[in-house]
Amino acid sequence: MKETKFYDVLGVEPTSSQDNIKKAYRKLAMKWHPDKNPDNKHEAESKFKEISNAYEVLSDDKKRELYDQYGEEGLKEGGMGGGGRSANDIFADLFGFGGFGGRGGGGRGRGGPERTPDVQFQLSLTLSDFYNGRTKKLKIQRKVICNTCSGKGATREGAAGTCTGCKGQGIKLVIQRLGPGMIQQMQTTCNDCGGKGEVIDEKYKCPECKGKKVTPSSKILEVQVLPGMQPGHKITFYGDADEAPGADTGDVVVILTPAKEEEEDEEEERLGKKASKSSQQTPSSTRKPKFNRLKNMVDLLVEAKISLAEALLGFQIPIKHLDERIIIIQSPPSYVASHENIIMVEGEGMPKEKNPSARGDLFVKLNVVMPTSAEIAALGPGKQKMVRELLGGPLPQNLLAPDAKITTPIVTKNDRGDEIHIDPPTTVVAVPFDADAQRAKRQQEEDERHSHEDEDDEGMHGHGGTQCRPM
Repeated sequence: MKETKFYDVLGVEPTSSQDNIKKAYRKLAMKWHPDKNPDNKHEAESKFKEISNAYEVLSDDKKRELYDQYGEEGLKEGGMGGGGRSANDIFADLFGFGGFGGRGGGGRGRGGPERTPDVQFQLSLTLSDFYNGRTKKLKIQRKVICNTCSGKGATREGAAGTCTGCKGQGIKLVIQRLGPGMIQQMQTTCNDCGGKGEVIDEKYKCPECKGKKVTPSSKILEVQVLPGMQPGHKITFYGDADEAPGADTGDVVVILTPAKEEEEDEEEERLGKKASKSSQQTPSSTRKPKFNRLKNMVDLLVEAKISLAEALLGFQIPIKHLDERIIIIQSPPSYVASHENIIMVEGEGMPKEKNPSARGDLFVKLNVVMPTSAEIAALGPGKQKMVRELLGGPLPQNLLAPDAKITTPIVTKNDRGDEIHIDPPTTVVAVPFDADAQRAKRQQEEDERHSHEDEDDEGMHGHGGTQCRPM
C-alpha cells in the first residue's frame, strides 16, 4: 500500500503540484512557528520540524519519486530523505528569516551550534559488492552528551558562568601594532574559556567529561549497499554525528567508492580460498575474468581468449559471473570471429540502481590466440598441407616439397599469347615483426643521421665564418 504520511502532514494529495505543496508548507510553517506559540513551544517545535521534514522530501522531485515508490524506508536505504537540513534552514530559504528564537539557519546561539557538522566516510567496495549488494559494518568514533552531568559540564547548578574575558562571545579582539601609525585588528579564540563563552568552577567540573559536556563514544553502523548502487552514492545515517548540548545532531554520510585494483585482487583471493573449501568445486577451466564497468555504469566488459579453431568454427566460453553463476557464452550461428571482435550478451550486465531486477548488457571482447610455431611444426608436412587446403590459397614450395628448389626459368605467356621466360625467383625468409625493435632501430638511424648532419655543418662553417663575394 502506498505510503502517504508526508502528504498527510502537509494536508495535500499525492497528486498535488509543487506550487500547492509550497503553499501548504508556508501556511503550516507560519502557524506552527515556535516564536508564534510561546505558550506551547515544545509541541510547536516538534510540529514545525515534522512539517519541514515532509516539505524537504516532497519539494525535491528525486526524493519525492523515491518516497512515492518505496516510502520512508526507501529514502533511508537510498541515502536520501528529510533531515539533511535543519527546519530553520528550510524556513529561512522560503521566508528570508530564521527559525527558533529569531536565529538564522545554521547560526550559533549561546548554547552552541544550532546543528553539529555532518561527518563523511568513504566506504571502499569491489565490483562484486556493487553487483550483488552487501551489508558492511562501519565503526565510527563520535562525541555524545555526558550522562553524568547531562551535558552541563558541572555537578552543581550555577557552577557555569559567562566568561568575563570575552563576555560570552568565545572570541577576543586583539590589536597588534605593526609600525608607526599602523595597527592590525585580529580575532582570536578566547584563552580563558577555550572559545566556549563560559567558564566552570574547577571544584564543580564533571568528573566524567572534565567540563567538556561530551564524552567520546563508538558506534557500529550497518551500511546496506543495494545491488546496482553506483560509486559516489551517499547513504545517510541521521543524527549519528557528534552531539553537543543545545544543538541538533548532524548526520553521518557514507560515500561509496570503488576499491583499488589490489583490493579487488585481495577480495578475489579471499573468495577463491573460501570456494576451494566448499564441497561443490568449480571446474578448473572456468575462471572469474576481470570485469570492467563501462561509462554508462550498467554495462560490463570482459575479455575472453579463443583458439583459431574456435574463431573459425564456433565457441562456447564458460565464465564465472560476479554472482558466482557459471554462464556459457555461445557464438552466434555461422559466426567467424576476428581478433578483438566484440559480441554482446543481453541482460548480463550490472543491476540498474532504481530497478535492480533490470540489468545492463555484457560485452565480450574476443582475443584470438594463434597457434605457435612449435605447434604448427608438430603437425608435420601432411597435416600442414591439409590445413592449407582446408583454408584455401596456394601451397608454398616448402609444403609441396621441402627439399625442392626452383632452378629453371619460369615460362609464362603475356596478353597476346607470346611466351615469356622469367628468371627463377629468389626465396627470402621472413622474421616475426617486433614493433618495439623496429621503433628502436628507426630511432637509432635517425640519431645517426642527425649526427652526420651536425658533422657536415661543422665542416661547412669551420673555416673563416661568413664570406662575401664581390658583385
